[in-house]
Amino acid sequence: MGTVDAAALTAAPAPGASTTPNGAAAPTASANASGTKPITITRSGYQGFGSFFNEVSVQDMIAVPRDAYVPPARPFAPPSLERAASLPFGEACRELFMIDFQRWTFINHGAFGGVCRPAHEEANQWREYCEAQPLKFLDRELFPQMVRVMREMADFMGADPRDLVFVPNATTGLNVAIQAAGLRPGDTMYMLNIGTVATPVQAPGGINVVYGEVVFPISGPQAIVDLVAATLPPGTRLAVFDTVTSNTALLLPVAELTALCRSSMALLGLPQVGHRGSMALMGLPQELAEGPEADSADAKYDMLHHVYGIEVPIKAVQGRLYVRLSAHMYNALPDYQRLADAPRRSAAAEASSAR
Repeated sequence: MGTVDAAALTAAPAPGASTTPNGAAAPTASANASGTKPITITRSGYQGFGSFFNEVSVQDMIAVPRDAYVPPARPFAPPSLERAASLPFGEACRELFMIDFQRWTFINHGAFGGVCRPAHEEANQWREYCEAQPLKFLDRELFPQMVRVMREMADFMGADPRDLVFVPNATTGLNVAIQAAGLRPGDTMYMLNIGTVATPVQAPGGINVVYGEVVFPISGPQAIVDLVAATLPPGTRLAVFDTVTSNTALLLPVAELTALCRSSMALLGLPQVGHRGSMALMGLPQELAEGPEADSADAKYDMLHHVYGIEVPIKAVQGRLYVRLSAHMYNALPDYQRLADAPRRSAAAEASSAR
């Protein structure tokens, strides 16, 4: 049986050393004075962003031309989506999710949603595969597999994979982009006072942040364009908008805002927050919107949740209460009918208890 010769461990591949599919030098064997054949491990070291064992850096793997790229093999077959592709939208799609639809009327996918079952199953497969040999996966396979996924995503989006980067959430991505925009003390950044970006943005020190004040109700998309045109300060360096505002579920007129900002020489940030076109903000009838703003919103939200098993948020926006609806592939008309019936049932119960 061969032994490991410590003196044979080198920092660079021996002349003519072969490499693995990931670019790392392959182990070679040589004889020593004792006549045994120790294992000689040759490796060129940590050459770029990636694992020590992936000597072709992530940047280099991403930059390989499409017709020359050879993806790493998948360690297991992903769940089949053949049946999912055949299902009509509505209740039939509920088998694709793990939400307890027997107990809940779920019309709040715009908040945290529910993961699709095939995606959940594949994520678990990756976790179990990793835990079967963590060092092998994390040190030798993870980065090439991430590059594969990034390149597949780029093909799906029609983008250059060198222009994509994975981030844990939209807030992180937005703040990374802002930090990379090159803003300097005294520069102006513009955003609206609605949506997601107004709160979690971390502007560099010394930056002047200006908000366009949107007043509800809004007559239409042109009202947003007119507001921005009237309140975007001259010389603004960066303008940031949600594509879909999360809290208020507005689909902003992206094309018009882009043209407006470019004509004003402002950089433009458009994070995709929420689900395009799948949410709507509807005002509650006046008789349902009485009481202190925050307390009334929370009370009605809790009532729908605890009493009727309806998961839908009640939003307090500028002194008025709204319900923010979402429509996902598993929703159907009876979901919204149950929501419409809940206030009537609540009012009837209150009237009965008052007698």
